[in-house]
Amino acid sequence: MNYQSLSKQVLIIAIPVSLKIFLDMAMVLIDLFMIGKLGTAELTAVGMGLVLLSGSIGVLDNLFATGGGILVARLTGANKHQSATNVLGAMFIIAFPLYMLGTLTIPFVADLYLLFQTTEEVAELGSLYFGTLLAGSVFIYLDVLLFTYFVSTGDSKLPMKIKIASLGLNVVFNYLFIFGNLGAPALGIQGAALGTVVATLFNVGLYLVVIKRSCFNSINAKDSFKHVKDILKLGIPSVVENFTFQLSWLFIISLINSYAASVAAGFQIGYRVESIAFLPGLGTAAAAATLVSRFIGANKSEDVDKVVLVTAKVTCLFMGVVGALMAITPESFARVFTNEPNVIIDAALYIRIIGLAQVPLGLQFVYTASLRGLGDVSKTALIKVVLLWLNIVIPSLIIVQLELGVVWLFAVIAFANIVDAKVFISRFKRLRSPSYMAKVHGTAG
Repeated sequence: MNYQSLSKQVLIIAIPVSLKIFLDMAMVLIDLFMIGKLGTAELTAVGMGLVLLSGSIGVLDNLFATGGGILVARLTGANKHQSATNVLGAMFIIAFPLYMLGTLTIPFVADLYLLFQTTEEVAELGSLYFGTLLAGSVFIYLDVLLFTYFVSTGDSKLPMKIKIASLGLNVVFNYLFIFGNLGAPALGIQGAALGTVVATLFNVGLYLVVIKRSCFNSINAKDSFKHVKDILKLGIPSVVENFTFQLSWLFIISLINSYAASVAAGFQIGYRVESIAFLPGLGTAAAAATLVSRFIGANKSEDVDKVVLVTAKVTCLFMGVVGALMAITPESFARVFTNEPNVIIDAALYIRIIGLAQVPLGLQFVYTASLRGLGDVSKTALIKVVLLWLNIVIPSLIIVQLELGVVWLFAVIAFANIVDAKVFISRFKRLRSPSYMAKVHGTAG
């Protein structure tokens, strides 16, 4: 397959996925924008809640994307569509017990906030926001797994279309229930959480309508249970890695929270802005994982290197442009979310520094996704955790203990992206030997 054809396949997957994730982020940004009008405590509570939510979703997404997504893509590449459908059934089986476990934490949300050095006021507000999200998280979980399934089968346009339809609903509910407009109760940050839950429920409903019309009746429950083991075998190493990453990241956030309140709020804004730059990398990473897995399932090893190279180039182009904008005009991004001068200064500092590291971050996304597509799940997960502690956690702790400025901590986070990219690119090249690929083909399908 030539590079032009591969580029087209990458963009067919990456663009709709990036737009869909952008719309997901738009829902988050809408919450932050509206909540920012209420005050710094509310903004910090919602920002922390979103970090906690992204942590739980990240764990689930890694289980489904790494476990279910790889299986679906390989089976689709091998034209085993019935088996791919049964993998979807297996993901449903896994999702509901995880939701029940998540709801058990609702009474302890305030304590969780306090564990990360927030104030009593922020913890109380966080209990309202994150507690409501946890209560409705079953719809968020189903949205994640259904998105994974359709992208892995090659239909990345449907999730984007569904998200477009639900975004307006989220805006309307936020307008009504955050501020109490048009006679609705003024629920503040709890209203923002309610709007997110209802909009996600709408997403899931549309997905299920499509599935019912196409393949839901063909899911074989017995075979689906058999695939549960396959998903867990591939997905659990990635889940452990992501869980460790999220706990470590929350620890880093707690270190940042030990600085001034404006630094904590500014970082939350900066982190959300950075997520905009993530989007092209997340889209191309999804394309890399899907296409690498599909080519392995179809026994087209020769196209693997080509598609990864194409994906890396596309990622550098898009993330480089966005990163440059972040570095040049960080204050413009920060002012979208707050008018407080000190918060703008601290947010702009993070945005500028991290903007300079967006290209290596994008390469890290692409090559870790490609490694998982090759089946190198466990070692990739272990390497990511080790790098996180060596490059970020330990240096950050030293910086705080030495009472150095937060600029040093932000610089450590940015530099770690460069090191991680180099490590995973090198590992991918080492694993592209004929003997390793023969081993992968032997386990495909």
